[in-house]
Amino acid sequence: EEYKGKFDVPLIVETRIPWQRQAELAGIPLSDFLRKSIGQTNPWTLRSQPPEKAYTGWFSKWGQRFTEKISPFDARNQLTHDEVGGNPFEGIAQQVHHPEVTRSGNYFDLIGYWVGSDYVPSLDRWDGRPRLRAYWSDDARGDFRPLVRGSKIVIG
Repeated sequence: EEYKGKFDVPLIVETRIPWQRQAELAGIPLSDFLRKSIGQTNPWTLRSQPPEKAYTGWFSKWGQRFTEKISPFDARNQLTHDEVGGNPFEGIAQQVHHPEVTRSGNYFDLIGYWVGSDYVPSLDRWDGRPRLRAYWSDDARGDFRPLVRGSKIVIG
């Protein structure tokens, strides 16, 4: 109830299968750069570390938390105590449950993770298909918004 109007999208997120494999199973290819950088793709903070079991969380709709374009770096700095930046597991869950969002040209920065030291994973579309890739974390792009969820989750 406390998230009503702030986090309005419930998602079930599976973490027992590596996110790279989940992307493959869901038909979401990885960009060459992200594929080569898997070993450098990690949680941004301890709060961003997903649990090792499936969980349910409440997420913001595209543009709900950040209405204007914002760089992933700036968005991270504006997260409050009850907000956590989205991760690749959550981006895949978003795409599986709500493919209409990216189909409409609205994409997500997954600000809960780093790729190397300066990039952030993102969910967009290429050639009509969803795709995971990495972007420079200081770029604010008009068709991207950060995926953000409430810090309270239900595990299991």
